[in-house]
Amino acid sequence: MFYEMLLLLLFKYTVAAYVIFENISWIVRRIIFVVIDKNNSKILLRSVVLDFMYLKTILIMKNYIAMSNKN
Repeated sequence: MFYEMLLLLLFKYTVAAYVIFENISWIVRRIIFVVIDKNNSKILLRSVVLDFMYLKTILIMKNYIAMSNKN
């Protein structure tokens, strides 16, 4: 029982750290694409699609953390 709780806490904080890291890297990547690749709209469009996929993943993980905190 103790080890299950310990593993659950470890997993929860690992997911939270991943979510925070993804938020920071998303902001940095957005700044890089807007500032450096302003002229190349194809790369910028691909970046927007990738960013949307990352945000979707982050929202799913945040919902999972919120649901696991309720239980």
